[in-house]
Amino acid sequence: MAKSIIGSLKLSVKQVEKNVDPIVRKQNKLIKNLREQRLMAEFLIKGKQYVSYKEKAVIDEQTGEKTTLQIPKKVRAWFFEVDSTFFIEVKYSNVAFKLGSKSETAIEVGDKKQLPVVIDKLIEATEQGEFTTNFEAFSKTKK
Repeated sequence: MAKSIIGSLKLSVKQVEKNVDPIVRKQNKLIKNLREQRLMAEFLIKGKQYVSYKEKAVIDEQTGEKTTLQIPKKVRAWFFEVDSTFFIEVKYSNVAFKLGSKSETAIEVGDKKQLPVVIDKLIEATEQGEFTTNFEAFSKTKK
């Protein structure tokens, strides 16, 4: 009797990614969002409109063929201007972090050309775990 096709393949147990620490997962999500905010700031400095896209699978009604479309998604800027001075908030799930000892949620940036520099510092702070207490507080309020 001939060897089966399945028997000729190398079989293994499904490899499951080990559970990632929830804080690390939130840090990674924040870093991803901060990088997108940096892109938005760069486009603002250049005077261009920033558009982010998401992919959506669509089935053609006539042919039944499945295709992927890029659809613009709405991304809100975390930075804003008040009296010719720019400010930025650090947000997670659309909630601004409390950054200071009081209820400060915004960072004064000054000129819009400084936005990418400040965002890079925020990315570095996130990588070093400076927002861990914010993530822990956020987790407690969501339960």
